[in-house]
Amino acid sequence: MAKRPPFYHIPGGGPPHPVRDAQIKALTQTSAKGQTAARPAIAPILTAAPAASFTASAPLRLANGVLTLTAASGAQGGYLIQSDWIAFSAKEPALGSPTLDGQALVSTMAGARSWASFPVVPSFADSEVPVGLVNGVNTVFALAHAPLAGSAHVYVGASATALQRLAPSQYSVIGTALTYTTAPLTGAALLVDYRY
Repeated sequence: MAKRPPFYHIPGGGPPHPVRDAQIKALTQTSAKGQTAARPAIAPILTAAPAASFTASAPLRLANGVLTLTAASGAQGGYLIQSDWIAFSAKEPALGSPTLDGQALVSTMAGARSWASFPVVPSFADSEVPVGLVNGVNTVFALAHAPLAGSAHVYVGASATALQRLAPSQYSVIGTALTYTTAPLTGAALLVDYRY
């Protein structure tokens, strides 16, 4: 059996073509009695000349059965060459990466772009009960987070419904450590509100 070419055409389509039809007839299987088989063989597409109905529009060109596409220029369309890509790519300045966490890319109406920092929206801890022994002796308690400077509001009372806010001089906060200047009484209710 002969090796088939890489492109195939199923006979029976298109207008009559003497060369193609002769190739199809030569490749069509025949029985020992000389009868053509019911199923036609696959015939190669002719590459010597394109079909009369095959045309190309710019920037494609068809000449002598060869389809071409030329490089683009200022006067005609086509494909981009490496120097075109480099020139195009150079028109947009590289933005790089943000220099700090939380920066966002911002653009002006004129199209100028840059990285900008925005204020971080703080989280809040409301009515947090500091961790530590409330025994009339202990003055150091732990908070879940380190409060932002000046944001802590510390409350002490005989019960959760009878709290009084302490003045900043009555406590200090360093990191997550809350230190009272005077130890809260045994069984006192302690609450802290802060931003972190």
